[in-house]
This record gives sequence, structure tokens and C-alpha cells, in this order.
Amino acid sequence: MRVVALVLGILGAVFGFFGAVLAEGVGGLGSALGVAHAHELVGLGVLAFAAAIVGLVGAILAMSAPKASWIMLLIAAVLVVVAISAFAVPAALLFLVAMVFAILEDRRRRQATGTNLPS
Repeated sequence: MRVVALVLGILGAVFGFFGAVLAEGVGGLGSALGVAHAHELVGLGVLAFAAAIVGLVGAILAMSAPKASWIMLLIAAVLVVVAISAFAVPAALLFLVAMVFAILEDRRRRQATGTNLPS
């Protein structure tokens, strides 16, 4: 499950980077053409880029710290959707599926070590 979370998180980050670049390009083109508020899309592209980095770090943490991993993947999914909405659908879905696998791994580890706290 850790490897699946890692791979899906990395794919989500790749799609997030692609969406961020696409948003930056559209915002830059809009700014060049004088479209009102197009510069805001450039700023949101930067936020999406940061969210993709958070998702990538979360994916990498799936191997050693699944709890921190799924929290970071959730944050990345929400941030990328807030930042670039329609451009972020593939990235957000991959981050969310990776998050589910990280949660399953976290639960498996807790049961194996006997540290399953009541919820």
C-alpha cells in the first residue's frame, strides 16, 4: 500500500505541476492581452505549484510516515483545487486516492504494533 500511495502521489504531483504551468501560461497570456484580473491566475498558479510540492513530499513520506503522508496529501488536494479548480481535477483525484492508501497503511501499522487508539 505504501508503494501505491507513493506512485499515485508522484503522479498527482506531476499533474499538479502541469496544471500549475498551464494556469501560469493562461494567466500570462491574459495579462499580455490586457484581460482584467488575469494576473490573479498567475498567483494561483504559484499556489498550485506549492501544493504540488506539498503533495510530492507527502507521497515520499508514504514510505516512512503514513500518517504525515495522508495529511499532506489531503492538504495538497484541497490547495490544488482551490488554486486552479478545473486544471486540478486529475491531480486532486490522484492525491485523494493516494491519501486513502496512506490511511490504510497507517491503520495497518497501528494494528501491527498494537498502538491502535480508540477513535
